[in-house]
Amino acid sequence: MHGVGIPELLIIVVLMVVFCLPMILYLRTLSQVLRFVDARNRTMAPGLVWLNLIPIFSLGWHFYTVFSLRSSLEAEFREKREADPGRAAFGVGLATCILAVCSVIPYVGVLCILASLVCWIIYWVKMAGYRRRLLELGGA
Repeated sequence: MHGVGIPELLIIVVLMVVFCLPMILYLRTLSQVLRFVDARNRTMAPGLVWLNLIPIFSLGWHFYTVFSLRSSLEAEFREKREADPGRAAFGVGLATCILAVCSVIPYVGVLCILASLVCWIIYWVKMAGYRRRLLELGGA
């Protein structure tokens, strides 16, 4: 029986970094957005975003995260009397979640994964924009 050698272990570590690092940076962005929202307007604690790292559980928790971010941002902008033209990017965030869940469907799943990845990147960019906007407004 052949054990895992240094080259195989190195490949595993590199693959984990390649796949996990973007997710960690994404969740950091979402957590920062929530931190910049005044505590009374938050519908989710910023630290709870990290529960999205739990495999399978995250398929449902990501829905909660997207809904919470939308509610928190809407409350914050309403309080500051600022317009929110993107409705907190809710549509693309919800599409990301739905497509991720549909990715388990045989045959169609591959297309859903690709579409979810595209939506995920768009949602991430939009949330980074909200983070900048909240900073400009004097976020917490």
